[in-house]
Amino acid sequence: MVDRASTFPFLALVSSKAAIGVRRAMLACSNPVKDRVLTITADNGKEFAHHQQIARALSASFYFARPYHSWERGLNEHTNGLVRQYFPKATNFRTVEPAAVMRVQTILNDRPRKCLGYRTPAEVFIGARYAVAAAVDGAPRSEPDPTAEVGAPGSAIPSSPVCGNGLIRSYHQDDR
Repeated sequence: MVDRASTFPFLALVSSKAAIGVRRAMLACSNPVKDRVLTITADNGKEFAHHQQIARALSASFYFARPYHSWERGLNEHTNGLVRQYFPKATNFRTVEPAAVMRVQTILNDRPRKCLGYRTPAEVFIGARYAVAAAVDGAPRSEPDPTAEVGAPGSAIPSSPVCGNGLIRSYHQDDR
């Protein structure tokens, strides 16, 4: 999955393309940031057969791209290409360790992007998450603690046992 605004990918290793495994992985990746998930756009594969349960669990709208219209999911296709740099088409994912997937996610999220003004997806995602949280309750917030353990109070990113979001560091604008 990819956050459209920040290009922040959430990667998870799934045992098969069965709908149940995809649903579990999507919810594991999305639940820590549930407040940010408004819509999901997927292709028409059978692995999204549980789309109604996913949409209900996240209180999000679920859309499907038209068949053979991959440009309707351009960011997803681009992200797939970036992931394929590390896991080529012939990769047997039964032999890939979850730590390798987490490492690739961290590399992609720490990689500056031209479309983000040469900021990283992690910087943009964490900054937007901070701004949304402050806007929702109106309370002034302190910056996330960059030294806080992932998932601990004060951490910018909650941890998830399935999704590779446990290796993301929080950033400040002056960290560059």
